[in-house]
Amino acid sequence: MTDIYSGHSQFVLLGNNRRRWFDGRTLFIITVITVPVIIFCGIYTIILRSNESLLYPRSPTEVGPGRGAHRAKMYSSRLRKPDDRGLLLIEEDVPKIADFRLVCYYNFPSADGGLQPESLDPFLCTHINVAFARVGPNGVQLTRDELRVLQTVVGLKQVNGDLKVLVSVGGAGNDGGYSGMVLNHASRKVFIRSVIDLVRNYSVDGVDLDWEFPNESPGKDRNQKVHFVQLLEEFRMAINKQARHKFIVTDKGYFSTLNINFTAHYWVSKGMAREKIVIGLPAYGHTFRYIAQNQW
Repeated sequence: MTDIYSGHSQFVLLGNNRRRWFDGRTLFIITVITVPVIIFCGIYTIILRSNESLLYPRSPTEVGPGRGAHRAKMYSSRLRKPDDRGLLLIEEDVPKIADFRLVCYYNFPSADGGLQPESLDPFLCTHINVAFARVGPNGVQLTRDELRVLQTVVGLKQVNGDLKVLVSVGGAGNDGGYSGMVLNHASRKVFIRSVIDLVRNYSVDGVDLDWEFPNESPGKDRNQKVHFVQLLEEFRMAINKQARHKFIVTDKGYFSTLNINFTAHYWVSKGMAREKIVIGLPAYGHTFRYIAQNQW
């Protein structure tokens, strides 16, 4: 009996010794492998932070929106199909480079810096919307500094003769003065005349009407959408009367495509069979809860 218990005690002691040896080995592995990795990562991070060229390479062939635009234009100009003899021919209905549009927004730089107009690439975009002007009593309202920036952007057309520069009026967060301007024909006429003056005096190619959005805060005017359409009709009449100073007007925003009607017709226009289109309508909703400042 004594030997049995003694043997049992030896077995337990041996097991404890093995367990302590395993714990020590694990600690050794963690120390030898993990610590150098942590040190390497720390040094690597310091090097990256001190040298931004490693994080943000400036090669236009590898990064930046210009690469995507270049690839899109090259693809559209080179897409081909085989004819009856197996030879590759250019697709007749493929958009050519001349039809390509890449519209970019350029915000007026802030007083403390920002991207200056002199640093813009004249060939990066086909159209530049300089943003944002406001609607004032005399039409398009720009400060002296904003006019200086606008003139500099227009000067890029001397480098790229195909570049188009527009003034974007409005922007997100407010109606930009549209609600009062569209109310009657007289105020709309003043606004249109100010756009024509910009085209004549500053060589601007047109105006981008960025009203977000008619009837969102109608106030006393429940017909803002109607008045906005009237503004567009009067713009068209004014453009048609221009013999030398015709200009561009855009007002079809990104949000006009975010609906089932546009999406379904888009797929049909691209050749999708109507019977194969399945429209999913989500049944969930989003909400938020207001928390007073003293409750944070």
